[in-house]
Amino acid sequence: MRITIGSPDPEARRRERIQNFAGRGRLPINSEICSETGLAHQRKIIHRDIKPANVLFTESGITKVCDFGIAHLPADLGGTGMTKLGNHPGTPIYKSPEQVRGLELDGRSDLYAVGAVLYRILTGAHYFDHSRFGQLECESAVLTIDLLPRVP
Repeated sequence: MRITIGSPDPEARRRERIQNFAGRGRLPINSEICSETGLAHQRKIIHRDIKPANVLFTESGITKVCDFGIAHLPADLGGTGMTKLGNHPGTPIYKSPEQVRGLELDGRSDLYAVGAVLYRILTGAHYFDHSRFGQLECESAVLTIDLLPRVP
């Protein structure tokens, strides 16, 4: 098990993560997040909760995607198939429309979340203002949001 360095205080961890994203340069981090996700998908693992809080850095500065606690594992890797259609765990702002709808998922759902994370890293903002929404309103917005005509 690899150890990542960070504070036990959630707010301090958030500040550290922002500093790490800014200090390391955004393009290498983006590439490493995509590589880490791709490795999971090669093994048929669907993370289902990719978000900035689940992107950590090793002591040597390597980016790692972590917290596979709600990941879908194939049976040959010990998956039980216990997640039922209609059950859609994850963080609302990073869920794909398919995940919000509770449909069967594949790696493309994680790619949606990776895109939302990369947007956040590159722009410093979420792809829509979710600050006034609860979970249900946020999920509804993911399903109905109009795409911006141009990305800043």
